[in-house]
Amino acid sequence: LRSLRVVRVVRFFKELRLLLYSVLHSLVPLLWSLVFLFLSLFTFVVISLHGVADHLLYAPQEPNNDDLKLYFGSLVEASVSHFAAVTGGINWWDLMKLLGNIQNSYAWVFCAY
Repeated sequence: LRSLRVVRVVRFFKELRLLLYSVLHSLVPLLWSLVFLFLSLFTFVVISLHGVADHLLYAPQEPNNDDLKLYFGSLVEASVSHFAAVTGGINWWDLMKLLGNIQNSYAWVFCAY
């Protein structure tokens, strides 16, 4: 009866070892996918910031500039706004309308994001 228990424990550790092996070998692809997501987020944020900065420079008296400064005031704020739009924290349509008021191409770029 005791030998049967030992066999069960050894089998459990074999499955645990296989599970840990699988998790450890999936960390490298996970890291590369996170790097890709970060770089794509950064690329679209820089494109959006370029449009917002030009708009604020050449049309400083527009009525929606306060919202633009709120969502796209800095690199960190724009990154958080883009991330929140993807994850459901901010309605993406609102940000797209803000960027569309600048120029339609920025709205299409945001929509592609």
